[in-house]
Amino acid sequence: MNLYCMVCRGEMSDERARQKKARVCSEKCKAEYRRLMGLERDKRICRLCGRRFRKARSLDAVNMDHNEVFEAASLVTH
Repeated sequence: MNLYCMVCRGEMSDERARQKKARVCSEKCKAEYRRLMGLERDKRICRLCGRRFRKARSLDAVNMDHNEVFEAASLVTH
């Protein structure tokens, strides 16, 4: 069974392929793989506090009915 490197897509040596969870073919590819995984993690988690980022909200237009209710309520109180 041939395994291929996730970075350079080259074929892994038999010794490397026998290792548990083999993903890369060399130390050079291992460093690049770790860098890429770090970039993916940085998109999800803050480096300073370790919390996940909030999901982006959609910026749809505000329904004008909401503004009319607020204006009518402010006129009644004055």
